[in-house]
Amino acid sequence: MADLPARRFNETDTDAILRRTAELATGSEEKPARRGLSLDEMESLAREAGLDPALVRQAARDVTTRQAQQASPWAGAPRRIVLEEEFEGELTEELWESMVGELQRCFGGIGLASKVGRTRTWMFAPTGPRAPHTRAVSVTASTAKGKTVIRIDEQLSQLAGALFGGIVGGFGGGTTGIWMGIGMGVLHSPIAAVALMLTSIGGAYSLARHLFVSTYRKRTAELSDLLTRLGNARPIDE
Repeated sequence: MADLPARRFNETDTDAILRRTAELATGSEEKPARRGLSLDEMESLAREAGLDPALVRQAARDVTTRQAQQASPWAGAPRRIVLEEEFEGELTEELWESMVGELQRCFGGIGLASKVGRTRTWMFAPTGPRAPHTRAVSVTASTAKGKTVIRIDEQLSQLAGALFGGIVGGFGGGTTGIWMGIGMGVLHSPIAAVALMLTSIGGAYSLARHLFVSTYRKRTAELSDLLTRLGNARPIDE
């Protein structure tokens, strides 16, 4: 067999090589329509390479978190906050109860708690007229091998829609007629009318963008502090 040329493979080639490696390691052929590797397949490759398979799941979490935190060019900040940290100790029912109490105090709502295997989830369910309906937060805690991974995920798409739709659509778009009237009726200039209209819409967009970025930063700091408190939580009876 001819030696392979010394080169750096691009992302597509790397994916294809890894998929083929998984096929060779497992002895199964991959269907043409199937793409990518499952976590189990990547863990199998890690074992073959003498690496700790747990590193694969950690890497997958890191990549997912990084992708979720990519800023939106339109909004000026990510439309999702994802924070995750690993803490020493396994999660007990008493400890989870204490964490849920902290979450309820933080968000001012009862929330919905569930459990699947060794993973517990709490989702914010706002109730009542004073509830912040724009918040959509979920908290998951997975425990294994003496450690617990806590992940906080808040979707900001609804908030972005409310800010940009309300400010840009309401103020910017709603005042179009006024600026057109001033430009045409007072200044007698179609160009001035269009300029005033665009300035109004641009100002409304800048305001909405500023408010969204400020809210993103504030909530990120709040959730980061919450993550620390959850990691340091203790059973209620202690």
